[in-house]
Amino acid sequence: MATYNQTNTVLNSLMSQYRGSTALTSTSLKDLISLGRSSISSNDFKDAYTNSLADVIGKTVFRYLQSSLEFPELYRDEFEFGGILRKIRIRPNQMKENASVKIGEQGFTPNPFGINKPNFGEKFFTDFDSWSDEITVPDKLLNTSFHDGSEAGSFIQALMDSVGNNFTAHQNLSNKTALINWIGEKIYNANGVVNLRTMYNTQFSKSLTMAQCLTDQDFLQYAGMIIRNLVNYLKADNAIYNVGHEVNATADEDLLLYFITDFVSAYETYLLNGKSIFTTEFIKLPNYRELTTWQAGGSAQYTMPTFASNTAVKITTSSNHAIDTSGIIGIIADRNGIATTANDIYVATDRYNGARYTNYTYGAVAQYINDLDEQGIVLTIADDPQQQSNNKSK
Repeated sequence: MATYNQTNTVLNSLMSQYRGSTALTSTSLKDLISLGRSSISSNDFKDAYTNSLADVIGKTVFRYLQSSLEFPELYRDEFEFGGILRKIRIRPNQMKENASVKIGEQGFTPNPFGINKPNFGEKFFTDFDSWSDEITVPDKLLNTSFHDGSEAGSFIQALMDSVGNNFTAHQNLSNKTALINWIGEKIYNANGVVNLRTMYNTQFSKSLTMAQCLTDQDFLQYAGMIIRNLVNYLKADNAIYNVGHEVNATADEDLLLYFITDFVSAYETYLLNGKSIFTTEFIKLPNYRELTTWQAGGSAQYTMPTFASNTAVKITTSSNHAIDTSGIIGIIADRNGIATTANDIYVATDRYNGARYTNYTYGAVAQYINDLDEQGIVLTIADDPQQQSNNKSK
């Protein structure tokens, strides 16, 4: 049966980290990602409802956090009926000898009625995440805080917009948990983890540290070359870059490329500035999206972010494995391996006429999927031993 997880506590913790309100904290995503199984200071004259709005002020300006939906590329087909997503993978067959050129050979006995079963497997994704946000809007008790109905109406609309925008921000964060869990699962399985710094140091007998990589022009040029190669490797048939070693090829429209801002800024500053248009087009990174951070918005509570904090992932994965690392500069993945589906977003109302107020509930039930049998590469320049297994396959 489908499993429904209440994720509000995890989301609240991750949002505090992302916004820099708290330091980077080890966060458990266990079982949350479906992996597949086989005011003013005066206390006087407050409104009677919230006890926080001052009675009539000369002018009121409403300010709330505005958010837009990110990661639209992760949204896949929604389904309305049924509680489980089944994914059937049809595998390519091995070629057989061609009987048409053997006619007449001694001992040739054709078997036109042989049974040739297709080779396929299926995987079930059964876990769903859910959370909600609620707000109560009274009919009359806010009226003493505003000059007229128009101003009061604007306040109520601002309240609703604020709740809606905050809800969207948490949708974005939920999608990001699917990203960072995928990174963690790939690192744990030591599959498709490419340490560009280690590769460069080994090939050219260098000793660059993670911090030095971002200001070394030769390294950045080398990294751009390898990234371009890897993008094309994923487009070709191979069984290398997925945990189950299924044969895959990723179409252009299914490629996901995410890079951390620190790396993109360094790449553009040291390689693209001052170059001709022709050269820029040749060496620029492939079509990608830029993210400021994977998990935490600062190195500590209310502090400026650093490269180490922006590139850190500190989680317990959905499969219950601890990951604590930094230096992840990007990922290249097939969007079929990191997806959001069964995305049920709703707004419901409950009217209590006796007390003359309405409760508005913004709710979500969604399924976040990591299919590790789809292709993907984690790009890192980490110093830590957890990522020294360059592209080892299990």
